[in-house]
Amino acid sequence: MNDPSAPPTSGDTSFSQGILLLTIIPTTASATVGGLRFATRAWITKNLGWDDYTMMFAVFGTLIGMALDFVEVHYGYGRHKYYLTPHQLQEFLKYTWGEWIQTFATLINGSFARYKLPCTGACCIVRTVLNGGAIPEDDVSYGGLTNWIWRAFEVNLGIIAASIPALRPGYKWLLERLSSSRKASSVHLPLADRTTAVPPRAYTTKESALGLSDSDILKTTTLDVEAGYFR
Repeated sequence: MNDPSAPPTSGDTSFSQGILLLTIIPTTASATVGGLRFATRAWITKNLGWDDYTMMFAVFGTLIGMALDFVEVHYGYGRHKYYLTPHQLQEFLKYTWGEWIQTFATLINGSFARYKLPCTGACCIVRTVLNGGAIPEDDVSYGGLTNWIWRAFEVNLGIIAASIPALRPGYKWLLERLSSSRKASSVHLPLADRTTAVPPRAYTTKESALGLSDSDILKTTTLDVEAGYFR
């Protein structure tokens, strides 16, 4: 364990932007897929079940977790504990406990959904192997980043994996709507308005398409020149 009274060798580095990026992208993806699942079951297949409601509660839980991550970053998450004021550290720890409670509530709430447990279990195994789920007490605002990253993926990938199979009816419905829209936009003219294609006439070498012979064309050109049209 490092001496908490000594400054970190890496200085006052911050991973706050990385934390925000890693919480916005997965949470937005899981909320989108989860919302599409609920919409598909509610308005297309019309067979909402209890698992759909629990999945929506899980989505709301991830959105709450994202909001807590923003607050934690505001109070120093991603920076070394050494550089935080006592007030920042106190507020950070308070919201961190709230995020832990939210994470486990979200996992339990959506753990009954099909296809979710294998995905969340894989992320949980990776997280445990990497750091044993432990967060160093001497640098809690910085040393627990690896644990947090895999915990975030554990929740969001679980929601996505449990929601994708339910999107198939919505995908088929969208393809049918696009196909019918293309057919409706096609212009079908009445038979009487359609232009009948006339094959081109084969002209001889002595006449043109205007019915003029080569000698007539030569006379016309000569008259035009004499009249001054080609000045």
